[in-house]
Amino acid sequence: MDEKAGLQIIICSGPEDARRATLGFATALAAIASGMMVTLFLVMDGARWALQSEGNEPEAPGFQPVAQLLETIVATGGRIEVCSNCVEGACDMPPGTDRRSPLRSGLVFGGLASAAIRMGLVPTVTF
Repeated sequence: MDEKAGLQIIICSGPEDARRATLGFATALAAIASGMMVTLFLVMDGARWALQSEGNEPEAPGFQPVAQLLETIVATGGRIEVCSNCVEGACDMPPGTDRRSPLRSGLVFGGLASAAIRMGLVPTVTF
């Protein structure tokens, strides 16, 4: 397989649809294990997975908790971007609070423009 092949996975499902989101994270790990470059984009309710307070318990039978899946994705070379506007809506922070403080380590802020550009370059799936 071409190791330069890429995949973008957009996660818009949050804790209310944890099984769907878990499938997206597991797909990312499978793609990484297959030698693909993977970028996850957490958007809308999916941005809640970026918060340290979410995904710490198993959500789907047979799968690790989302927190562990995210940690493994980062540790194995996957890139995880989170929509900064969506994070602000997902966590109720007082004005002036550093937006990065409640986020998991290894995640970076991204925007819809970057995700849209990648859509023209690599296959993209949404969960």
